[in-house]
This record gives sequence, C-alpha cells and structure tokens, in this order.
Amino acid sequence: MSLEILQKSLPCQHPLIAMALKNMGIAYENKGELQQALVHFEKANAIHRQVLPSTHPDIRLIEEDMQRIKDQMNIYS
Repeated sequence: MSLEILQKSLPCQHPLIAMALKNMGIAYENKGELQQALVHFEKANAIHRQVLPSTHPDIRLIEEDMQRIKDQMNIYS
C-alpha cells in the first residue's frame, strides 16, 4: 500500500504510516539517496515517539537506522 493512500485513510500519527516511511527510507538508502533516507527515517521516528512507549524496540531500531545514515554522510550528532 502506498504512503499516499495510508496518509489519506489513516490518522497522521498511525504506526502503519511510520512503517511505510521507514520502508521508504530503506529504499532510498539502497539507492544511495542518503539525505532522502534520513528525512524518511526522521519522520518515522517522530511518529514512533508520539505513539509508542519510550522503551519500544522500534524506537531503538529507527534511531539505529538514522545513525547509520548519519555515519555514511559523516554527520555527527
């Protein structure tokens, strides 16, 4: 299901939207489009932080994804 369809049919903070954003981030990473990957991971992380408990493993995983991209881009935070 496309991100656009999900965004039209679900609340903006729905976990399925976060999952679609993360998957798009992975696709962009695989294409070498690291800036777009990071943007999508950050959007997914923002949703996760609003709807999931702080100890949920998906938060840790998306933060690892973001750090991996930053490392590849030589961005240190």
